[in-house]
Amino acid sequence: MLISGAVAALLSFAVGFFIGRPAGLKLAQLSEQQTKSGAPSADAAQQLAVLRARTAVSARITGLLLGLAVLAMALFRYAGALI
Repeated sequence: MLISGAVAALLSFAVGFFIGRPAGLKLAQLSEQQTKSGAPSADAAQQLAVLRARTAVSARITGLLLGLAVLAMALFRYAGALI
């Protein structure tokens, strides 16, 4: 139980760091360019939509994995009291 919680926490970190962070940085960069240049082109608008979706999915997966990690670690802690 404890190992599955630790694995879920490490996977959560990996998803956030390797998927969410790069997408968020690129999204911020494109948004900044958009505010300087005015209305975005069709290609830039499509890239922004893709990056927003990627960051949203990354955040959801990260949250789910963190929730699983907390649940698994809490169950491990109180499993001794139940047995």
